[in-house]
Amino acid sequence: MTGLVVGVLLGAGGGSAAWAMTADNEDPVADEVVAICDLVRRTATPNADSSLEDLRRWSGMNELMVSVAQDDPTRKPLADALQDGVDAMGELDYEGLRRAVNRVRDICATV
Repeated sequence: MTGLVVGVLLGAGGGSAAWAMTADNEDPVADEVVAICDLVRRTATPNADSSLEDLRRWSGMNELMVSVAQDDPTRKPLADALQDGVDAMGELDYEGLRRAVNRVRDICATV
């Protein structure tokens, strides 16, 4: 009987430890920022010859980042940099856009 109790306790303890080590303890906001920064790394800096899809990608990253910054205000610098890029894109200010994208890339380099 003692062996059964010890076995059950060890089994339950081992199962609990395994669950604790594999449970999803990730921060969903951090996951979203990592995903956005992965897109930033894969997307070319927009210029006058950029495809509509590349421009849409930057706009989409901006929209998601605005939402993320609402959940976590410490992420506002990245949201602001993306917004500056989208604003410059709308004004066809490619120099301002390049500066904003460089700022976005600098912030993403720390993520």
